[in-house]
Amino acid sequence: MDKLNIFEGYLSKQPGTEDRLTWALMNLIRISPIIRAAFLDLVRDEQKQPIPALTALRERECVVQTQTENLFAQEGRLVAIGITAEGEDVYDDVQLEDRGARYDGVVTFIAPENRRHQQESLTLTVESKRDSEVEAWQLMPSEASLGEEGQIKVDSQAVILAWRDIVSTLTDIELRGLVSPAERVFIRDFIDYVAANHSVLNPFEHFAVCRNDLDLLNRRCEMILREIDPTEAEQGPLPFIPVEFPSYKRIYLKAKDDARSWRITLEFWPGDTVAQAQEFWSKVDAKKLLALQNQNEDWRLVSNLHFMHWSNRCSATTSLAVNEYIEFWQSGEMKIDSIWPDDAGSYRYHWDCLVAKSLISPDDMEPIEAVRTEKNRPWISMSPGLGISYTWSAARASQLDRDGAFVFEVKEKIREATETWGEVPDFCS
Repeated sequence: MDKLNIFEGYLSKQPGTEDRLTWALMNLIRISPIIRAAFLDLVRDEQKQPIPALTALRERECVVQTQTENLFAQEGRLVAIGITAEGEDVYDDVQLEDRGARYDGVVTFIAPENRRHQQESLTLTVESKRDSEVEAWQLMPSEASLGEEGQIKVDSQAVILAWRDIVSTLTDIELRGLVSPAERVFIRDFIDYVAANHSVLNPFEHFAVCRNDLDLLNRRCEMILREIDPTEAEQGPLPFIPVEFPSYKRIYLKAKDDARSWRITLEFWPGDTVAQAQEFWSKVDAKKLLALQNQNEDWRLVSNLHFMHWSNRCSATTSLAVNEYIEFWQSGEMKIDSIWPDDAGSYRYHWDCLVAKSLISPDDMEPIEAVRTEKNRPWISMSPGLGISYTWSAARASQLDRDGAFVFEVKEKIREATETWGEVPDFCS
């Protein structure tokens, strides 16, 4: 991470600790009034008796502390807040206890001296965790921290927030342009800091939250596939939906990187086995399939001729243009099947024929033979598959996802492709 990130690098505590994470959040709350308001709203949403919104606290001075044993206010209302990965509730009543307490964070709104008969101070104590829960005892305020004259009323209800909701809220504020350029830098630094040091806390709610991290982007792809088909989507090594069709078995949605930026690609690989290829080429409407690529450059078709022997696989170098490749296999000129030796035990005729048709190169012969001979079996499967993909740029994917339209878009592209050979998944209906 760039050392100019204001949350990175210069303190003694390592960047991955929960203390540093809380310190970063407290700084945002201290620096930005709109972030302060958003944080209060997150707290208010969880309360039976909500604290005032920031507009009602405008006359109060805001004091933010971290890693402190003493509370700034000695009167008013106190709310204990826990922040965890998942935001799981704590049901024990919060009350003052005779114990030593060091607060991860404290946000205090101090009522003016001359208005204390009309207003009261508000204190928010924060206990931060990176894992799934915070213990009830960790939320109990310390009597000693209030001093001898403490007249503070403690809310019995603890408020538990999720880091994911906080990150998501900050991202939404930035994307909607609700902050100044300086505040936007601070928010981006915080989100980059979370992505680099606390990636499990990332909400993956849209691509913009994931920044340029391929692992986080692929997690978002997995969430999108789970929205499309909640019972089936899997995290692969790459996210995919398994399907049960004669011609293809998986639909991939994955993040890729290039020299300029990341992109999101939807992929199908029909005809990946002999049986699948036989089905696919007997069904596909070549004109409609080629029209996808001809009418929209985001669609891409690639040949996928490969040879398999059990789990061993060798891809061929096909010099035919993809339209020629499609037309050849749909024409029925060559039978789609496993290759066996001739009566003399030679495969030379098959290899020469494939080379002559520009389906393989002469350099492919040796690796194909190696695949066949490794298990010492006389046959090898020839699978003339096809790769079909649709790609969204980073900017386009982020915009669609932020607008809540990306799931629908993915379904539409799945439908557009698969209807060219008549195997459209039910979830596209």
